[in-house]
Amino acid sequence: MASNESCDKLIKDGIELYNSNSFIKALDEFKRVLELCPNDEKALLWKGKTDLVIGKLDEAIRTLRLSLTRSKDSTITAEAQFYLALSMFLYSFFSVERDKVLQIALSYICDAKKKFKELKDEYFEDLAQWLENLILIESDKISSVASSESLMAPLSEIQKVYLDLKMEGFEGLIDRIYAVLYYFRDSKKNSSDIFFSSAYYPKLYLKQPFIDFMRDFLYVILARTFVEGYGYYDEALFALSKVSGGNVMRLLALLYKAQIYEEIGKKGLACMSYSEILRTFNAPNVREKMILLGCNLFLTRSRQKETLNKKY
Repeated sequence: MASNESCDKLIKDGIELYNSNSFIKALDEFKRVLELCPNDEKALLWKGKTDLVIGKLDEAIRTLRLSLTRSKDSTITAEAQFYLALSMFLYSFFSVERDKVLQIALSYICDAKKKFKELKDEYFEDLAQWLENLILIESDKISSVASSESLMAPLSEIQKVYLDLKMEGFEGLIDRIYAVLYYFRDSKKNSSDIFFSSAYYPKLYLKQPFIDFMRDFLYVILARTFVEGYGYYDEALFALSKVSGGNVMRLLALLYKAQIYEEIGKKGLACMSYSEILRTFNAPNVREKMILLGCNLFLTRSRQKETLNKKY
């Protein structure tokens, strides 16, 4: 059994890698910790967070649930509940039991929000309120969605455009999405517009990896607006091509790409996009979709990849 000091050192190294966006290396560090200290609550939390960021949603859910059973620290518990709710929100897009998954996610985020309030953690309290609102929007519980006015920018604006997408309020929506995306493109030097002024919004700056996550989420919302509002498939595919290849939002981009390719009759490209999802995590409804489409060759490759991953 390793000493606590050696595990703490590995956790510190893993967190540094995570904060520098070296997520695969960070994951290796947290795995090493858990081989030495299998019940370390902090290592479980950070491994779950890292699994989430790189898109291993099934593994993130498993690890974060385990973290909750080990956690004795209220801060770790609150963060584990938050990241578990976020993992399940994203997993719901790939689940055959979507409503059930969203309901479980809602219970976790409500508990997390209460704990962040008790801890006086305004940053995560805002994120938790924002995520709760997204889950309610996706659950068609629009009347229960809290006002976005108290949220930090740009969370408030992302919530507004997402709600309008869900409510099919497409008029002017594309321009509003681009306006928020402008902030993310200019986030390092800050926009001169008072709407994004750090003096006007003292809690303006999100921390990584949420900056990349939010930007990519906006591109997914933009793509859905092009398709659902106007039937513009080429524009939607271009928006989805802007999504980073290094974080979990790539999975949603691949899902919507596949659906677009199906719609325009490009079966091979649809199969390819679906298979990329399966290479990252086991999504049962995606596998079923590929069977229905007749993506037999891609399914075989995905199974071979899964076998290699388990072996090595």
